[in-house]
Amino acid sequence: EGLDQAFHRINLDAANPKQLRKTILRKGHLPDVITEVVEEFEIDLVVMGNTGHTDAIPVFMGSSAIKTVRALPKCPVLVVPREKECEIPFEIAFTTDYKHNYDAQVLHPLTYLAKVCNAAVRIIHINEEGRLSNKQKANLNTLRDYLGDIRHTIHWMPDFSSKTEVINTFIKELGIGMLAMIYYRHGFLGTLMRERVIKRISFEIDVPFLIIPESY
Repeated sequence: EGLDQAFHRINLDAANPKQLRKTILRKGHLPDVITEVVEEFEIDLVVMGNTGHTDAIPVFMGSSAIKTVRALPKCPVLVVPREKECEIPFEIAFTTDYKHNYDAQVLHPLTYLAKVCNAAVRIIHINEEGRLSNKQKANLNTLRDYLGDIRHTIHWMPDFSSKTEVINTFIKELGIGMLAMIYYRHGFLGTLMRERVIKRISFEIDVPFLIIPESY
């Protein structure tokens, strides 16, 4: 019954004759079921709501979303804040440290959404090192090449005591409509997604959050 209600509500809120929608009801552990459906239907993007609270403390992502991201090594996940009206993002913040090589396939979810939404990409780099290494400079140039004619700017942010504080400040000050990151298991996002860290950090994202797997 709840699934049918959600389905009708989506159809009413986002009517589009070009879109085909269907419901799938399966029993099982949520990440396992989502993984099964992604493989069966060759899903390109998983969209899910975010509870974003634990013990009444706002956190950046609920446990179900985190488990789903970990279970999907080759499918992007768009985590949408609950109880908030989402609009087309005209500003997308992409957080990166330039330490990893980029390729067109990994960046495709970001570039595709930017083009579809006619959005600008704001590249955030938190200035930890003082200056970029030669490898980081090469990766930055590669990133800009892949962004091509998509409007984009580079932002060097000061290294606050908390990287989450930097990101939140950037989102609010520039009116960002979507945050995007590549999920590296041993990177910044991977660290944030560890349960003990989540319980220590109050970091609530109130815009859609696109998480792209590194092996996508």
